[in-house]
Amino acid sequence: MEVFAQESSVLPSYINVIPPSPTISEITKFGKFPVNSSTGLPSIEIPIYDYSGISNGLDLNVRFSYHSGGIKVKQHSSNVGLGWSIISGGAITRNVNGMMDEIPSKGFWYYNVPLNDTEGNSPEELDLRPYNNIAAGVYDAQYDEFNFNFNGRSGSFYIGKNGDMLFNKTEKLKITWELGNPSFAGIDRCIVRFKITDEYGTIYTFDKIEFTTALGSVYTGTKYAATGWYLTEVLSPNKLDKIAFQYEQVGVFNYSSSTSINKGYFLNYERTSSGQSSNSFNTQRLKKIVFPNNILLDFNYDLNDRTDLPGDKMLKEIIISEGNTKRRGFKLIQDYSLKKATLKSVIPFYYAGSTEILDKGFEFAYFNSGTLPDYNSSVDHWGYFVSGENGAQIPYEVFSGGLGALFPPKFEMPGHNRTTDSILVKSASLQKITYPSGGYTIFDFEANQADHWWLKQEANYTIKTDPWTIRTASCYVNSSDRYKDNYVDILYEGLNNKETVFTLILNPYTTASCSGGCSIVAELFDSNDPATMVRKASATVTYSQIGAKANFSGFNLVKGKKYRVVMYAQGFQSFASYLSLEWKQPEEPQDIQKKVQNIQNHIGGLRIKSIVNYDGIKNDPVLRKDFEYLTTDNKSSGVLGYYPTYTYQTELGYKERKSNGAYVADSYYLTPIEPNSSFNVVMRSNSSVYPENYTSGSLVTYSRVIEKETSNGVANGKKIMNFLATPAHIIGSYPIVPPQNASYGNGEMLSEEIYDSNNRLIKQKIFDYSIADDAYYSNSTRRNNFRAISLMPKKILIPYAGVNINNVFTPFAESVYYVASDYFPYAGKVELKGIKEIDYANGNSIKEIKFSYHPTDLFKISDTLMSSDGSKIINVYKYSLDLKSTGNVYDKMYTNNIIFPVIETKTSSIFNNVKKDVNLILNEYAEIKPNVFKVNKTNKFDYSKNVSNEVLKIASFDKFGNPQEFKLKSGPSTVYLWGYGGQYPIARIDNASYAGVVAALGSTATTILNSLNAQNVSDATINTHMNTLRSNLGNSQVTSYTYSPLVGMTSMTDPRGITEYYQYDGFQRLKEVLDFEKNVLTDYQYHFRP
Repeated sequence: MEVFAQESSVLPSYINVIPPSPTISEITKFGKFPVNSSTGLPSIEIPIYDYSGISNGLDLNVRFSYHSGGIKVKQHSSNVGLGWSIISGGAITRNVNGMMDEIPSKGFWYYNVPLNDTEGNSPEELDLRPYNNIAAGVYDAQYDEFNFNFNGRSGSFYIGKNGDMLFNKTEKLKITWELGNPSFAGIDRCIVRFKITDEYGTIYTFDKIEFTTALGSVYTGTKYAATGWYLTEVLSPNKLDKIAFQYEQVGVFNYSSSTSINKGYFLNYERTSSGQSSNSFNTQRLKKIVFPNNILLDFNYDLNDRTDLPGDKMLKEIIISEGNTKRRGFKLIQDYSLKKATLKSVIPFYYAGSTEILDKGFEFAYFNSGTLPDYNSSVDHWGYFVSGENGAQIPYEVFSGGLGALFPPKFEMPGHNRTTDSILVKSASLQKITYPSGGYTIFDFEANQADHWWLKQEANYTIKTDPWTIRTASCYVNSSDRYKDNYVDILYEGLNNKETVFTLILNPYTTASCSGGCSIVAELFDSNDPATMVRKASATVTYSQIGAKANFSGFNLVKGKKYRVVMYAQGFQSFASYLSLEWKQPEEPQDIQKKVQNIQNHIGGLRIKSIVNYDGIKNDPVLRKDFEYLTTDNKSSGVLGYYPTYTYQTELGYKERKSNGAYVADSYYLTPIEPNSSFNVVMRSNSSVYPENYTSGSLVTYSRVIEKETSNGVANGKKIMNFLATPAHIIGSYPIVPPQNASYGNGEMLSEEIYDSNNRLIKQKIFDYSIADDAYYSNSTRRNNFRAISLMPKKILIPYAGVNINNVFTPFAESVYYVASDYFPYAGKVELKGIKEIDYANGNSIKEIKFSYHPTDLFKISDTLMSSDGSKIINVYKYSLDLKSTGNVYDKMYTNNIIFPVIETKTSSIFNNVKKDVNLILNEYAEIKPNVFKVNKTNKFDYSKNVSNEVLKIASFDKFGNPQEFKLKSGPSTVYLWGYGGQYPIARIDNASYAGVVAALGSTATTILNSLNAQNVSDATINTHMNTLRSNLGNSQVTSYTYSPLVGMTSMTDPRGITEYYQYDGFQRLKEVLDFEKNVLTDYQYHFRP
């Protein structure tokens, strides 16, 4: 059995600091897009600029990025284009629930939420009751949700009372915040700054604020909130280097608007309420990024406002400069072909002097089904385009258990079609990218699917027919005829000994001559025999040109017997017309079986079906990937993380108030219709009562995905992946609380199977996880810090109406009594416990490794490598957390959140059940300047020899924290000289000391070293002083380097003084490699198909 073991270096990673010589930059012939298989979303990006600091640990990749999950109807375009964004810095955003949590005395952090309904509904005065004030937005009883996204990391967190903080998925990050006055009208105090320190000590500062103004709030008028904080600085662990972001403020008014429609049903009554709201933003627009290597990115915007979002402007150009010299950039071409700002192409260019030289661009095409949505188009359940009435309407629904609060119980409710349209959901989504090389990629997206009961709404139930059937007849009546000349005979076929109700109907606009007091009479006789029949009942209908009706009843009619109804006119000068007769014939009710369905085959949003790449030369694809999302029994493997709920049942009472303000005694306005139910009202809305829940940008997580690959028409095999997918758990409590969703484990790979082109399994990986809820809930103090409540009315206030209360009752009236449900944020952690790999193509060999973790933190404390003979290799790790004591260096590291570097590694082995310690490696840290920590010594203890050896010793560091002089075990000392503001190593000098190097530079050594560390140091300056060192350090080997910060290394000179040069074209692609005489060794040509 093999194991995963690789011999890892005992040396700190920054000792190997010399970058490799440049290699050719691969021209993009076609896209290589990684796919998040658990969501079916490919990562589609166009690179702009990558920074990776050799010495400072900072890195940042700037990209154009496209979110491939589909375009929603109410989705605005960014200032790049619809669906596109710039991935550069990052931001912390907030979903405000109620009001900002940090508002003094009223916000969630400070307000003591009532402990029970009695406390919440006291005292008698409504405006003094806590629950009424919470419902009106005066106080806040719900925590806000914060989301972060920066430098490839994303997640969410909550801030509770007493400064308590909770991650949704446990992170190794340290988050702090500051309160202050943001100088924004309507807000006196809010969070003005966040700082996030990662596990290596890098500090991210977010303090450019986005403000949202919510217009037209029903209870409290306009509301203001700080809803976003943009990244402004990334500070390196050495506290000297930083990446800075500059912004300008932008005001966007009426950014979003929505219409709410609510209906309440009780008995046979229906009440409707509706409202509108809109939001405006004061946000930040990125203007510049400044990197430590003197590279600048400028973002230039259109001079004119966008037509689809006044107040904002489209990004038109990015310029990349080296100091004050413009080097290259990108131009963006947009139009409004998708009814919103649309990115059509991105064109790279470079500067030849002041002239812009344009390259061939990236071009984009989008799915257009013929009808594109506008902002007010009809939407499906998730906000994607469907045909129909504009806006979000209350949908048609089916209820398998029925709605017992209605009489008779309803198993379906009327509404609009909001089922996802598998074609229209793709509207405006990306379909094709053409590259500067002429190659292109075609994306075939399809609507999401899942196997979930909510998508298969059906009900089977029994209804009884009415206890009667409607029968009809007609009779001609002429005022000139004699009495009993006009009649109709009917055959009674109903039940015996019942009441039969007849209705005489005079049709509208019947022609007649009448001067007043005219009528038509109908008489029911007990047979149709004129000689013996006796009148049983009669009715008179008064003549009216608009028609009239009159009822009469026949009792104890006999089934199978004929009866006569005689009609005649009286008081007319003339009348001649037909009259209608209806009667309800009593019958036994019949049971009828009914089945109603609402089957939905798709879910809003997209997943990738295939990615097909062409090189632009051949007509056939060079690479194709197809994806299937199926279980082993060919059902959808999609797990729905959220489903909308528009309808719920509740119980409402009332309290009446007379016009003089006096209350009438409490009572419920009706008793529950269902004997075992307390519900008496049905409430419906056009928006879900539950918030949407996304995993990695998708509504659906797929538990099993098949990926098939074909190259140049030849099948390469397939890959089957299984993922953890946890559905949302909706409690269904009253009052309604947010769904409980342990989504922090969703998308983790459980297994991967690799098959060859003959469908033979050749390799399998199995992943084992530990997934646990956060322990905060078991701590009563912490639980109370995050306890929130959801309110719903229980009793409402209506005007006194006497007996007929239903004329004035509405469920939307002011509440005089609320009930509450507690809820808490869901949080947990995911730990990879082990990986097992089986190689079926290599004798079924097995590789296996298991991990263990710190009980309260995410640190890996050990890994165990196992072999088939039972032997094991165990590595045990220690961190600053384990080695800290008051005031020591590790305590300071822990305080600065430098928690992830492994300080001590102890290796043991187990063979024949006998455990032996093998070695211990200790990386000793020193505080080389205030709050800057570096390894200055590495020791290795060999247990078999009981000997400790010093493997590495760093004698000195420069002012940037870079190593200046170090010595490896049994080797000579090595000196590094650094330049370009400490960004790059310009010399490696073996067999020398730093003191010796300073001496070799002479009396002006300090001046020389400072000049080498200038941001814009010239090649000539470096080469001159390196030649001095080669001359004066005869026993040392001096290798030197020069750089252009935008592209990297430009020359390398070996200890013999032989130089190799690297030259680049205007797009910073490697063009030529030259020898020491500037002869071309290698020439790179970039050809494009016309």
